[in-house]
Amino acid sequence: MFKFGFASECHDAQQSLDLKKGGLKLWECTHDVAGLLHQSEVSGKVVLDLGCGLGLLGILALKLGAKSVVFQDYNADVLRCVTIANVLLNADDSQQSRCSFFSGDWASFADLSPVCNLIVTSETIYNPANYTKLHETIKRLLKPDGMALIGAKSYYFGVGGSIKQFEKLVKEKNVFEVETVWKCSQGVQREILKLTFKNGKS
Repeated sequence: MFKFGFASECHDAQQSLDLKKGGLKLWECTHDVAGLLHQSEVSGKVVLDLGCGLGLLGILALKLGAKSVVFQDYNADVLRCVTIANVLLNADDSQQSRCSFFSGDWASFADLSPVCNLIVTSETIYNPANYTKLHETIKRLLKPDGMALIGAKSYYFGVGGSIKQFEKLVKEKNVFEVETVWKCSQGVQREILKLTFKNGKS
């Protein structure tokens, strides 16, 4: 029924702990990206739910007519016990047949996944040490005319990550156009960035 792959594990102990815990929580920005997905052209697209956790964004993409959805999370147990269970509960047989699942570090995973029209990810920029790896993963997996949506808190207190820092790196790399397409300034400030290749080319 499903395609399931394993990428190599990350060897940073603290990062490993953070990623394993994070996959079991429904993060606030996932709701934000889901709202924007409803306004996006998803039908017929190959979609990657990067750092999928519970799989909400990928499941929504299926329901919006995605051609196929790749669910990726660092933790294989999250995929087996939570993500796949949610797909089984919320997607019909036809939709389930269009799913594949990969676990492991982004750098290795990028070699396993198909090239995608749309990449969605939520709360994956909390650690500045991972910004380059995230950028390179999107660069490698996104089609020339594709789009990536990155939902995140404007600032992550205690760990140092921020939208502005990630946006600065993207501009320095000079590969993508980057645009803030949604912003919430009430309560916990959150934003969604859209990345597209400059001139539609990688």
